[in-house]
Amino acid sequence: MRQVLAIGGLALVVATLLSAQWLRKNAQIQDDGPLRDVGLAVARPLADGTAATGADRPRGALKALIGRQGVDDIDTTVAFARPGARRAAPRPPPKPVFTRRRPLRVLVVGDSLAITPGESILRVATSSPVMRVAAPVDGRVATGLERPDVFNWFTHLRREMKRLRPSLVVVSFGANDDHGYMTGLPGGVTTGDFASRSWEREYSRRVAGVMDDLARDDRLVAWIGAPATRDGVQSDRFAVLNRVYRTEAAGRRRVFYVDTRRVLGRAFSEYLPNPSGRLVKVRAGDGVHYERAGADRIARQVVRGLRQRAVLRLVRARAQNAGRPPRPRAGAAPATGGSRSRP
Repeated sequence: MRQVLAIGGLALVVATLLSAQWLRKNAQIQDDGPLRDVGLAVARPLADGTAATGADRPRGALKALIGRQGVDDIDTTVAFARPGARRAAPRPPPKPVFTRRRPLRVLVVGDSLAITPGESILRVATSSPVMRVAAPVDGRVATGLERPDVFNWFTHLRREMKRLRPSLVVVSFGANDDHGYMTGLPGGVTTGDFASRSWEREYSRRVAGVMDDLARDDRLVAWIGAPATRDGVQSDRFAVLNRVYRTEAAGRRRVFYVDTRRVLGRAFSEYLPNPSGRLVKVRAGDGVHYERAGADRIARQVVRGLRQRAVLRLVRARAQNAGRPPRPRAGAAPATGGSRSRP
């Protein structure tokens, strides 16, 4: 029995040493409070010690082997390629034109609220001859713009824009940003409780920076607002976030805001009537997320906003019939040459 306990104890010590960086990351991303403080007090020196001695290298090598290198790193850097809000030009910019030869490349990113609408949006892209899917939906559960220590969207998005070069980025955040605790604050900056003036100032700065980074090179950005939820208090907190999203989007020529409450209701409804009048389930049973029918409604709203800001043109090849022009349809005006197009 003593040998079993000794072996078990030794295995526990080895596992702790190998996982010291993970333990520190796990303590770091907890909610602010005494438990987080205690966890960091224990995990930080342990992680520093294993890093200095190299005891954590086997785990790092294994993570690299399976493509998850850096998963235990803590990155709280909040930086932007060109900081500061960029206000709309006095005149609307010309609409970009997308065709079969120059298709619109779509990328969807965000927290868990991005996943189901993102799938609906990418289904639209897959079925369109002038749209392409840049990558599968990049939805990260329990992430947001408040806590870059959990997942740093700021650095991740800049890297993905260079790698994937999308023409349209659809963004959905908010499910995890309705709290008062932020990490990655600039030196000397502190924030108060959620929705306080200092909190909203810093959160607006982050939203503005992300919008500006995504909209570089005339890229289009669709920012999906947070929905009404079954919990009235949470719904009100999400409304604070939506006010930030709407305000920042309104000042940017290539960014448009998608109001989920306009298509799914200002108050939470799990079922809504479809065009034929039959009730369909649009919201998940958890009172927050979407069912497919609700996600499809959001996708249609995204496409509607896209068509107001871009031209999706399907160019029809000129028919060839022994060198003759195509025969006009009955009642149609004679062809005058050139190609026809439709949005």
